[in-house]
Amino acid sequence: MVLEIRKNLVKSIRNFRSANILIIGDLMLDVFVRGRVRRISPEAPVPVVEVQGETVHLGGSANVVQNIRHLEGKVSVCGIVGKDMAGRDIMQELQKLDVDCSGIIEDSQRPTTIKTRVIAQHQQIVRFDKESSDYANRKHAERIADYVYSNYKKFDLLIISDYGKGVISRMLFKNLSGLLNRKEIPVIVDPKTKNYKFYSNVTILTPNTSETQEMAGFEFTSEDDFYKAGIKIIKAKNADALLITRSEHGMTLITKNGKKIDIPTMAKEVFDVTGAGDTVVAVLSLGLATGLNFVESAVIANHAAGIVVGKLGTAMASPDELILSLRSEGR
Repeated sequence: MVLEIRKNLVKSIRNFRSANILIIGDLMLDVFVRGRVRRISPEAPVPVVEVQGETVHLGGSANVVQNIRHLEGKVSVCGIVGKDMAGRDIMQELQKLDVDCSGIIEDSQRPTTIKTRVIAQHQQIVRFDKESSDYANRKHAERIADYVYSNYKKFDLLIISDYGKGVISRMLFKNLSGLLNRKEIPVIVDPKTKNYKFYSNVTILTPNTSETQEMAGFEFTSEDDFYKAGIKIIKAKNADALLITRSEHGMTLITKNGKKIDIPTMAKEVFDVTGAGDTVVAVLSLGLATGLNFVESAVIANHAAGIVVGKLGTAMASPDELILSLRSEGR
């Protein structure tokens, strides 16, 4: 029975290319400055990093986009970038991935979000961010909602990827309320707790443990607390399910009908958790968009997370890596 289920999941990964997904979220650039440390600065008790290289990657919601494309799904994206070099870089990289960017707004009044990490000997020394966390104005929220209403019928699923940088707002949810209330399209929300009060009538939320505690309003002292919090959030948001990502403890899926399923981690070694949550959302969306249920989609997403945390930097899982991981389970 288990072998048959595993075969079905392996087969389903090849169907990911048929998925067409819309993402609304905060687009970012991740910059990695790498070097080595051989001395401490005479000016202050800080390490001096001798820079040996710099790489730039899509980050935030744009990382969800590239995870889906890496698994051969089709993507359109709504978001906001600044009229600056970083904004142009994001647009160019998305276009290289054959992503529909017609829902992206350029705003000269706010900078494109850039997160720069300085790394030496595989250790992050410091991170500095260039961003605006102010909510997007009414006009931008209306433009994004208009795009969604004009195009949602061609998509299998909507992802709301919230990094708290202003795209996801009360105004946006108000403008989308008609669509959400009718539940005409499955909706995944990767939440930011400061915006929790805005979410309603969604299909599934994907918080981590600390976000779940914040949204539920209490700290966990036992395994039962995950279930209590999950049911509370599901009822409050009129959702169908909650998938809690729990780092080395894997994931916990809780459904509207009261089921709780713990999925143990598949990670053999953890080198870097950067972007793992984006991978989970991307793979979960591809599973649901191609007809898998919550459990099946979460299992594949868990395998994908186990793959990416075993790589350095913002990483992705390929279809072949996912298939190999599923076939290797239990061996």
